[in-house]
Amino acid sequence: MALAQAATVSSFSPTSGMPGTKVVIKGSGFYTGTSSVKFGNGYATYSVDSDSQITATLPNNATTGKIVVNVNGSLTSSSGSFNVPIYISSFSPSSGWPGTKIVIKGAGFYNAVSSIKFGDGYATYSVDSDSQITATLPSDASTGSIIAKSSVGKAYSSTPFSVGGSTPSITSVSPTSGPPGTQLIVTGSNLNGASSVKVGNTYLTYAINSTNQITATTPTGNFSGPVTVKTSTGTATSSSSFSSAPASISSFSPTNGTIYTQVVIKGTNLINVTSVAFQGADGNPAYGEYTWDSSSQVTATVPTTARSGPITLSMGDSQVSTSQNFTLPDAGVPADVPSGSAYVDSPTSAPSGWTSATYWGQSIVDTNQPSSPGSVEIDYMELWCVVSGKNTLMQHDEGTMAGGLYVRDPWYGNNDAHDPMPWSYNAANNSTTFTPTTAADKVWHFYGTAYPRPSFAANTVSSCSVKGRLKITGPVLVQIGADYWINSTASYGGLDVNNHQMGVSNWYFASPDWQDVSFP
Repeated sequence: MALAQAATVSSFSPTSGMPGTKVVIKGSGFYTGTSSVKFGNGYATYSVDSDSQITATLPNNATTGKIVVNVNGSLTSSSGSFNVPIYISSFSPSSGWPGTKIVIKGAGFYNAVSSIKFGDGYATYSVDSDSQITATLPSDASTGSIIAKSSVGKAYSSTPFSVGGSTPSITSVSPTSGPPGTQLIVTGSNLNGASSVKVGNTYLTYAINSTNQITATTPTGNFSGPVTVKTSTGTATSSSSFSSAPASISSFSPTNGTIYTQVVIKGTNLINVTSVAFQGADGNPAYGEYTWDSSSQVTATVPTTARSGPITLSMGDSQVSTSQNFTLPDAGVPADVPSGSAYVDSPTSAPSGWTSATYWGQSIVDTNQPSSPGSVEIDYMELWCVVSGKNTLMQHDEGTMAGGLYVRDPWYGNNDAHDPMPWSYNAANNSTTFTPTTAADKVWHFYGTAYPRPSFAANTVSSCSVKGRLKITGPVLVQIGADYWINSTASYGGLDVNNHQMGVSNWYFASPDWQDVSFP
């Protein structure tokens, strides 16, 4: 019986290449049990295409040398060597001082490596294997690519090695102030290894332009301080400081309007906004709802109690106001309204020994507005009091009310003489509606329906509040308030005799929507 001939490797193509290269190996006997294909020290993945051909993929750990094929336990080698060109795949660490040991990974290092350079400095080194060199950073090294030279050419690292032997310094910062997004130019030396750039304690995004320059971008916020650049060799601090631009308002639009107008306020560093206030009827702030759009824009809604005046934004402990007034066409409440009712009275606590309370409201025709029909529709009114430390609902009126029409000039003249208050019931809304414009010369005074009035034990109430929901149309104003009474059945008898006014709210103006009203 004839013996099977041993496998042979007759040729291969190409004769050199980088890891990943497809290498076609020609020979014979490959169908009889090929178990491995090796390039120097590296085993390859492969496919047996026929008895006379294998296609192998050069592995990452391939080294220059003969191609060895294992067939049925017998090794057969190429007569010539496959050449793996020198290349650098990685190195560690990525920076360091002279004397640092750097491990360089790659391939082809057995191809008579003759030098290793770090920038302009030649290093001492040892070739640990065909895929590893250990080099010592020389004293004249400079930041740049690592260059390995061998008998077959040169290999360059794809990323630079950063030499950390020089302490960074900053010579100038420009500009020294600016709004968010300012391009801050930092110049100095040894800045190319920067790991952070800060103004005071605020971090900036940055780009390293060169070893002598960094361009940083300032974020939104109020901050100031020297510029610091941190590298692996130390931290550089500027002698001068940078200051972010303080919050400011540059414009607002529109510059005039009515209640519920949307006002867009533009400026710089408008951050951490906690409130937007318009001028109030009583000189106090009239706070409006708002949305924070960005550090350069806030959109606010003109509140019902606003009057002509500046707009003020509060931001933490600071405030910034418009230099120009926002103008409303309404001049405020009519001149015949006395000062005690024309503006907010701060709420007062219950006098000692008083045992009763009630809410009230008043409505008048706004003579500053053109004459037209107007009404007040009340969904509900409530009186709440803090009794023995607990907020307690004392009265809830819905779909009904009590009240009367009082003399307007003089204000509440002959207080005990008044006309019945006409009102109608709206079954669809379970609400109460009255029309002040049918008697524009009167004060339409409404109050709680409970009698005896809501009561409590003496010295148990610390405060009371009024809440309600109403809709106002036409040239009509509404104000709400509350009184403490000496007892639940006592007659009026004069101001501060049997009743004591807690205070009054701002006036509410006409609106297309239901308004939630409250005092305080």
